[in-house]
Amino acid sequence: MPGLALIFLLNIVERSVWEKWAEIKAMAYTNAEQFLRELPDQHGIAASLKVTMSWYVTDVLEACRRSCG
Repeated sequence: MPGLALIFLLNIVERSVWEKWAEIKAMAYTNAEQFLRELPDQHGIAASLKVTMSWYVTDVLEACRRSCG
């Protein structure tokens, strides 16, 4: 059950990151200076989210593998 809850949580977080990226991408056309200030933060969030998601999903998959045999 914790693995299923994790998937729902990651789905919500992923949507949030994509929405923020769409806002930042729109700034590239209207306010390039603001876009360049926001870009490193967005990159850091996306990179840390990738690592965190990979670590947790690997842990859940390992638990599933162990429970099957």
